[in-house]
Amino acid sequence: MRNGIVLADKPPGMGSTHLVGALRHRLRETYGKIRVGHTGTLDRFASGLMLLPVGRATALAEVFLHADKRYEAWFSFGRFTDTHDPTGRTVQEVSHEAAREFVAAEKPRITEELQRFSLVSRQRPPAFSALKTEGERYSDRARRTGVAEMPRERSVRIYDIGVDGFDEQAARVRVSLSVSGGTYVRAIARDLSELLEFPIHLSELRRTAIGRITLDVDDIWKAPDGPIRMRSLSGALPEWPQVTVEPGQVALIQQGRRVTLRGPLPDPGRDFFLIRGSDGEAVAWAKSQVGGYSYQRVFV
Repeated sequence: MRNGIVLADKPPGMGSTHLVGALRHRLRETYGKIRVGHTGTLDRFASGLMLLPVGRATALAEVFLHADKRYEAWFSFGRFTDTHDPTGRTVQEVSHEAAREFVAAEKPRITEELQRFSLVSRQRPPAFSALKTEGERYSDRARRTGVAEMPRERSVRIYDIGVDGFDEQAARVRVSLSVSGGTYVRAIARDLSELLEFPIHLSELRRTAIGRITLDVDDIWKAPDGPIRMRSLSGALPEWPQVTVEPGQVALIQQGRRVTLRGPLPDPGRDFFLIRGSDGEAVAWAKSQVGGYSYQRVFV
């Protein structure tokens, strides 16, 4: 199978681009030249789930880019950085003893302020981010000019945020989050620091789920050296309705021609579905509409 999605567990310290390149190199040994993409990066210091579409599946990258995410994070007290994570330049810092005393004394307040983020509907992304302005990443522009421009606020959803425990000795708090795509956990650490008027940064981050896909599966790729097992598109999108067509209809669909589909489809305009051949391979990604359906992407 040369078209599908690889579920990867990215280790900390490995860049997302490096991860994509490592998979492309491994697959090239079997398939020769092949396309590999990603569905949203993770910062180098972070770890966890990345979905890497291969071959025709790269057309669906944007679907996962906007999917909801789940994370486990550690917020460390005593240091504030310009990137709001451990890789940045220190902007403000207090002694470790002062940080430990603050965490020990302010546990109820820290918990209360964190839980209030579930009410947040807008967020200001970090100045050091992969978002672009005039074709250039904000992070690249900040490093080039020395001026950190702030991206505009945008709508986000923090569905759930919980405090899993405190490590008083290390002056940090463990947090679990369920958020909409595009939500920056680093920005939550920044905003918490402002609310508590105490230096805080996101020291560890692990993505545990993208949509309904989690790390807790047998076919996860332990990058970069573990065995690689690729999921078909239909296997990677179990929540999407799927319609199987006869072999003779596949060629017509690949020409962009509509065929008669058998099987229940989503209500018009409400959802997407996959069309697949009798071999299980995805043929097209479509959307229901009044009077039938329209192709969003045809895989050839």
